[in-house]
Amino acid sequence: MKIVRLVMQKVILVFMLFSLLACGSSSDNEKQIVATSSVKQTAQTSQEKLPTPIPINQYLASYKVALIGNSHSYGILETLQSVLEHHSGNSNVEIRALAFGYTDELIKDSKLIDELNSGQWSHLIIQGQKYSQSGSYVYSTNATEQFISVAKSLNIMPILFPEHPQKGDPLEGERVYELHKSIAQNHPSCVAPIGLVWNKAIAQLGSQYFYSPDGNHAAAYGFMSTSLTLAQIITGEIVDSDEQQIINSVPSDVQAELARIVSQTLAENDPCN
Repeated sequence: MKIVRLVMQKVILVFMLFSLLACGSSSDNEKQIVATSSVKQTAQTSQEKLPTPIPINQYLASYKVALIGNSHSYGILETLQSVLEHHSGNSNVEIRALAFGYTDELIKDSKLIDELNSGQWSHLIIQGQKYSQSGSYVYSTNATEQFISVAKSLNIMPILFPEHPQKGDPLEGERVYELHKSIAQNHPSCVAPIGLVWNKAIAQLGSQYFYSPDGNHAAAYGFMSTSLTLAQIITGEIVDSDEQQIINSVPSDVQAELARIVSQTLAENDPCN
């Protein structure tokens, strides 16, 4: 009887040991399944958060450029058209202002949105983001971000156009540029360093022919500086490669100096990165 009792005790001990091992194995498997599921979910979430890349529409046979913005966009079209035609070789160039105003107003314009959707544009130049000249107030950038998203969803290359500084206030140009760079960090888009170009050019050439009499809007040299900057971003062609005069109001030597400043500034401040 003692022998039978000892055998039974051993059997019970072995059974309990296997039961404990089985429980431990089940717990480990559950932990592994949960961990694997968590990794997959994290990877999926990260993938969903990846920003849409910028469509780099350069070196094209045809450029169709849309422009939106406030009063600082009014006088740019003619000069920009001439500069684009000059630096794009045999490419066909069409540029059109779709609407004027600030981005927070324009985003509500259904006709404008329809034109963006149906126009088969290669580029959208976005100007008109509100900002505080004193830096004491922060305006929403939501509308500008929405225009970036709309453009990229249509394979349109979005280019942010931070306006130039007012006469005598070079720091304004830097602040506005940095504002637009901050937008592009979260919503990838190209940023034209307009204020930086103007600051360098004015430091070398003086401000006389950059501003209209109000000291706010552009004159001939200003239009050329902005147009050369936008043209190099749009086409990918280095504008500091041709000294042939483009428009009569800007002498060829001045144009060459502006082009040099533009290409140097863009090399130092990659607009689409």
